[in-house]
Amino acid sequence: MDDDRQNRGLNPSPRRGPALRSLHPWPPTSSGDSESTPELGTRARTSALYTGERRSKDDQIFEALDAIDELSSYLVGGEFCEEAGNRLEENLEKIQCILLDAGANVATPRGSASQFKLTRTEFDVDGTLMTELEDWIDA
Repeated sequence: MDDDRQNRGLNPSPRRGPALRSLHPWPPTSSGDSESTPELGTRARTSALYTGERRSKDDQIFEALDAIDELSSYLVGGEFCEEAGNRLEENLEKIQCILLDAGANVATPRGSASQFKLTRTEFDVDGTLMTELEDWIDA
């Protein structure tokens, strides 16, 4: 990662700490005993937001977060843009960062969040990012 990208704050710092290890070995070592086979998936019908509030996984907030994640997954072509020499990789990288910020904002309900969390997840209050994206589209 070059210093310019770090200075713009576009890349998060690398993870630190030990690698995660499963508590249950896979595949199971017992002889087909269903008790020892780890269950895949989850039974939870709720999930927590940034505030700690739990809501149904069918809630509109989670639908919006899924849409943001899906959109972000389409923007992984930065290295291809760099190879093509079209100078779009910086724009794609910035859009991905904006989508992460938008997701944090969506995951923070205004009615139950502390002032600290509201400030931390504030998103494009003055419309500058939206104007910049529209300028890119019109260019």
